Amino acid sequence: MAVTVHFLREEWADPDLPLPQYETDGAAGFDLRAQLPAPEREVGLILAPMARALIQTGFRVAVPDGFELQIRPRSGLALKHGVTLANAPGTVDCDYRGPLGVILINLSDTPFAIAHGDRIAQGVVAAMVQARITAVSALDETARGAGGFARLGKADGGGSCGHGLPLGFWRGDENRLYAFGGARDDCSGLFCGVLLSVSARGHGCAWPFGESAAPWLMLGAAVLVVLAYRAVLNCLRQAWRSP
Repeated sequence: MAVTVHFLREEWADPDLPLPQYETDGAAGFDLRAQLPAPEREVGLILAPMARALIQTGFRVAVPDGFELQIRPRSGLALKHGVTLANAPGTVDCDYRGPLGVILINLSDTPFAIAHGDRIAQGVVAAMVQARITAVSALDETARGAGGFARLGKADGGGSCGHGLPLGFWRGDENRLYAFGGARDDCSGLFCGVLLSVSARGHGCAWPFGESAAPWLMLGAAVLVVLAYRAVLNCLRQAWRSP
Protein backbone atom coordinates (compact mmCIF):
# COMPACT_ATOMS: atom_id res chain seq x y z
CA MET A 1 0.00 0.00 0.00
CA ALA A 2 1.55 3.28 -1.11
CA VAL A 3 0.82 6.59 0.59
CA THR A 4 2.11 10.05 -0.21
CA VAL A 5 3.89 12.15 2.41
CA HIS A 6 4.45 15.81 1.55
CA PHE A 7 7.73 17.50 2.56
CA LEU A 8 8.10 21.27 2.61
CA ARG A 9 11.68 22.53 2.66
CA GLU A 10 12.32 25.33 5.14
CA GLU A 11 13.45 28.64 3.67
CA TRP A 12 16.71 28.55 5.63
CA ALA A 13 17.50 24.93 4.69
CA ASP A 14 20.25 23.89 2.31
CA PRO A 15 18.66 23.16 -1.10
CA ASP A 16 21.54 20.89 -2.04
CA LEU A 17 20.54 18.26 0.50
CA PRO A 18 18.19 15.69 -1.06
CA LEU A 19 14.68 14.82 0.03
CA PRO A 20 14.40 11.90 2.44
CA GLN A 21 14.66 8.70 0.46
CA TYR A 22 14.61 4.93 0.82
CA GLU A 23 18.02 3.35 0.27
CA THR A 24 16.70 -0.03 -0.94
CA ASP A 25 13.49 -1.36 -2.45
CA GLY A 26 12.70 -3.29 0.72
CA ALA A 27 13.60 -0.58 3.23
CA ALA A 28 10.87 0.21 5.76
CA GLY A 29 12.35 3.57 6.69
CA PHE A 30 13.69 6.53 4.74
CA ASP A 31 16.77 8.44 5.85
CA LEU A 32 16.58 11.76 7.65
CA ARG A 33 19.64 14.01 7.45
CA ALA A 34 21.06 16.64 9.75
CA GLN A 35 20.28 20.10 8.43
CA LEU A 36 22.58 22.45 10.32
CA PRO A 37 22.22 26.24 10.32
CA ALA A 38 24.45 28.04 7.85
CA PRO A 39 27.04 29.20 10.44
CA GLU A 40 27.56 25.62 11.64
CA ARG A 41 27.69 23.78 8.31
CA GLU A 42 31.46 24.05 7.94
CA VAL A 43 32.44 23.10 11.49
CA GLY A 44 29.60 20.73 12.33
CA LEU A 45 28.19 20.00 15.76
CA ILE A 46 29.76 18.09 18.67
CA LEU A 47 27.43 16.06 20.88
CA ALA A 48 29.14 15.57 24.24
CA PRO A 49 28.83 12.30 26.20
CA MET A 50 25.38 11.94 27.77
CA ALA A 51 24.26 15.17 26.07
CA ARG A 52 21.20 15.53 23.86
CA ALA A 53 20.30 17.99 21.15
CA LEU A 54 17.44 18.76 18.80
CA ILE A 55 18.79 18.39 15.27
CA GLN A 56 16.64 19.91 12.55
CA THR A 57 16.01 18.15 9.25
CA GLY A 58 15.10 21.33 7.39
CA PHE A 59 11.60 20.12 6.49
CA ARG A 60 8.01 20.34 7.55
CA VAL A 61 5.85 17.34 6.79
CA ALA A 62 2.22 16.46 6.10
CA VAL A 63 1.29 12.85 6.85
CA PRO A 64 -2.00 11.52 5.41
CA ASP A 65 -4.99 11.04 7.69
CA GLY A 66 -4.97 7.64 9.36
CA PHE A 67 -1.16 7.44 9.42
CA GLU A 68 1.73 8.56 11.60
CA LEU A 69 5.40 9.15 10.91
CA GLN A 70 7.63 7.32 13.36
CA ILE A 71 11.16 8.66 13.89
CA ARG A 72 13.49 5.79 14.73
CA PRO A 73 17.20 5.47 15.55
CA ARG A 74 19.77 4.23 13.08
CA SER A 75 21.22 0.90 14.19
CA GLY A 76 24.70 1.77 12.94
CA LEU A 77 24.90 4.92 15.05
CA ALA A 78 23.60 3.09 18.10
CA LEU A 79 25.99 0.16 17.78
CA LYS A 80 29.17 1.95 16.75
CA HIS A 81 28.80 5.26 18.59
CA GLY A 82 26.10 4.84 21.23
CA VAL A 83 24.03 7.58 19.58
CA THR A 84 20.28 7.08 19.55
CA LEU A 85 17.03 8.99 20.01
CA ALA A 86 16.05 10.28 23.43
CA ASN A 87 12.36 9.67 22.66
CA ALA A 88 12.59 6.60 20.45
CA PRO A 89 10.41 6.21 18.60
CA GLY A 90 9.31 9.77 18.03
CA THR A 91 5.84 10.32 16.58
CA VAL A 92 4.72 12.89 14.03
CA ASP A 93 0.93 13.11 14.03
CA CYS A 94 -1.00 13.58 10.81
CA ASP A 95 -2.17 17.04 11.87
CA TYR A 96 1.30 18.37 12.84
CA ARG A 97 2.77 20.99 10.53
CA GLY A 98 5.75 22.26 12.51
CA PRO A 99 9.48 21.74 11.90
CA LEU A 100 10.63 18.13 11.74
CA GLY A 101 13.42 17.64 14.27
CA VAL A 102 15.31 14.68 15.71
CA ILE A 103 16.26 14.49 19.41
CA LEU A 104 19.67 12.80 19.42
CA ILE A 105 21.38 11.63 22.60
CA ASN A 106 24.97 10.43 22.98
CA LEU A 107 25.04 7.51 25.43
CA SER A 108 28.74 6.82 24.92
CA ASP A 109 31.71 8.19 26.86
CA THR A 110 33.23 9.99 23.88
CA PRO A 111 32.09 13.10 21.97
CA PHE A 112 30.26 12.47 18.70
CA ALA A 113 30.63 14.75 15.69
CA ILE A 114 27.57 15.52 13.55
CA ALA A 115 28.29 16.91 10.10
CA HIS A 116 25.89 18.79 7.87
CA GLY A 117 23.98 16.23 5.79
CA ASP A 118 24.74 13.21 7.98
CA ARG A 119 22.04 10.57 8.13
CA ILE A 120 20.92 10.71 11.75
CA ALA A 121 17.59 8.87 11.87
CA GLN A 122 14.99 7.10 9.78
CA GLY A 123 11.31 7.74 9.24
CA VAL A 124 8.72 4.99 9.06
CA VAL A 125 5.16 5.67 7.93
CA ALA A 126 2.68 3.51 9.83
CA ALA A 127 -1.08 3.20 10.03
CA MET A 128 -2.61 4.38 13.28
CA VAL A 129 -5.93 4.04 15.06
CA GLN A 130 -7.56 6.08 17.79
CA ALA A 131 -9.05 3.95 20.53
CA ARG A 132 -12.45 4.51 22.08
CA ILE A 133 -11.60 5.06 25.76
CA THR A 134 -14.21 3.77 28.21
CA ALA A 135 -14.15 3.52 32.01
CA VAL A 136 -15.25 0.18 33.48
CA SER A 137 -15.69 -1.20 36.98
CA ALA A 138 -13.74 -4.43 36.33
CA LEU A 139 -11.51 -6.03 33.71
CA ASP A 140 -11.90 -9.48 32.20
CA GLU A 141 -9.84 -12.29 33.72
CA THR A 142 -6.93 -13.88 31.81
CA ALA A 143 -4.55 -16.73 32.52
CA ARG A 144 -1.66 -14.30 32.78
CA GLY A 145 -3.33 -11.76 35.01
CA ALA A 146 -0.81 -9.24 36.37
CA GLY A 147 2.15 -11.54 35.80
CA GLY A 148 5.20 -10.34 33.91
CA PHE A 149 5.00 -6.62 34.75
CA ALA A 150 8.48 -5.06 34.98
CA ARG A 151 10.24 -8.36 34.33
CA LEU A 152 13.96 -8.19 33.70
CA GLY A 153 13.99 -10.64 30.82
CA LYS A 154 16.06 -13.26 32.63
CA ALA A 155 15.51 -16.85 31.58
CA ASP A 156 13.35 -18.77 34.03
CA GLY A 157 14.90 -21.78 35.67
CA GLY A 158 16.18 -23.17 38.96
CA GLY A 159 16.58 -20.53 41.59
CA SER A 160 14.63 -17.86 39.74
CA CYS A 161 11.26 -16.23 40.07
CA GLY A 162 8.47 -17.25 37.73
CA HIS A 163 8.50 -13.68 36.42
CA GLY A 164 12.11 -13.99 35.29
CA LEU A 165 13.67 -12.37 38.38
CA PRO A 166 16.56 -14.45 39.75
CA LEU A 167 16.10 -15.35 43.43
CA GLY A 168 13.55 -12.66 44.02
CA PHE A 169 10.43 -10.94 42.89
CA TRP A 170 9.05 -7.54 41.86
CA ARG A 171 6.44 -5.74 43.91
CA GLY A 172 4.83 -3.32 41.50
CA ASP A 173 2.68 -1.70 44.19
CA GLU A 174 5.84 -0.86 46.17
CA ASN A 175 8.01 -0.21 43.12
CA ARG A 176 10.75 -2.37 44.65
CA LEU A 177 12.76 -5.41 43.64
CA TYR A 178 13.17 -8.05 46.32
CA ALA A 179 16.07 -10.47 45.97
CA PHE A 180 17.44 -13.30 48.09
CA GLY A 181 19.53 -11.32 50.50
CA GLY A 182 17.00 -8.56 51.10
CA ALA A 183 15.08 -5.76 49.55
CA ARG A 184 17.30 -3.65 47.34
CA ASP A 185 16.51 -0.35 49.05
CA ASP A 186 16.25 -0.78 52.81
CA CYS A 187 16.79 -4.37 53.94
CA SER A 188 19.81 -6.62 53.76
CA GLY A 189 21.25 -9.76 55.30
CA LEU A 190 20.37 -13.43 55.45
CA PHE A 191 17.54 -12.91 57.93
CA CYS A 192 15.58 -10.61 55.66
CA GLY A 193 16.57 -12.68 52.65
CA VAL A 194 15.04 -15.86 54.03
CA LEU A 195 11.85 -14.10 55.09
CA LEU A 196 11.48 -12.42 51.72
CA SER A 197 12.17 -15.66 49.91
CA VAL A 198 9.47 -17.41 51.90
CA SER A 199 6.99 -14.58 51.37
CA ALA A 200 7.71 -14.72 47.65
CA ARG A 201 5.56 -17.83 47.51
CA GLY A 202 2.49 -15.64 47.84
CA HIS A 203 3.47 -13.53 44.83
CA GLY A 204 3.59 -16.18 42.13
CA CYS A 205 7.33 -16.89 42.43
CA ALA A 206 9.20 -20.14 42.74
CA TRP A 207 11.11 -21.03 45.89
CA PRO A 208 14.68 -19.73 45.55
CA PHE A 209 16.22 -23.22 45.64
CA GLY A 210 13.34 -25.30 44.31
CA GLU A 211 10.28 -26.82 45.93
CA SER A 212 12.35 -29.33 47.92
CA ALA A 213 14.07 -26.52 49.80
CA ALA A 214 10.83 -24.85 50.90
CA PRO A 215 10.55 -26.64 54.29
CA TRP A 216 14.15 -25.82 55.13
CA LEU A 217 13.64 -22.19 54.26
CA MET A 218 10.56 -22.04 56.43
CA LEU A 219 12.40 -23.73 59.27
CA GLY A 220 15.33 -21.36 58.90
CA ALA A 221 13.02 -18.38 58.92
CA ALA A 222 11.28 -19.64 62.06
CA VAL A 223 14.60 -20.19 63.85
CA LEU A 224 15.78 -16.71 62.96
CA VAL A 225 12.52 -15.21 64.19
CA VAL A 226 12.90 -17.02 67.50
CA LEU A 227 16.51 -15.88 67.86
CA ALA A 228 15.53 -12.32 67.10
CA TYR A 229 12.71 -12.52 69.65
CA ARG A 230 15.06 -13.83 72.33
CA ALA A 231 17.58 -11.12 71.56
CA VAL A 232 14.90 -8.47 72.02
CA LEU A 233 13.82 -10.03 75.32
CA ASN A 234 17.40 -10.08 76.61
CA CYS A 235 17.80 -6.41 75.74
CA LEU A 236 14.59 -5.58 77.59
CA ARG A 237 15.66 -7.59 80.65
CA GLN A 238 19.02 -5.84 80.80
CA ALA A 239 17.38 -2.47 80.45
CA TRP A 240 14.89 -3.35 83.23
CA ARG A 241 17.61 -4.55 85.65
CA SER A 242 20.01 -1.67 85.04
CA PRO A 243 19.74 1.15 87.63
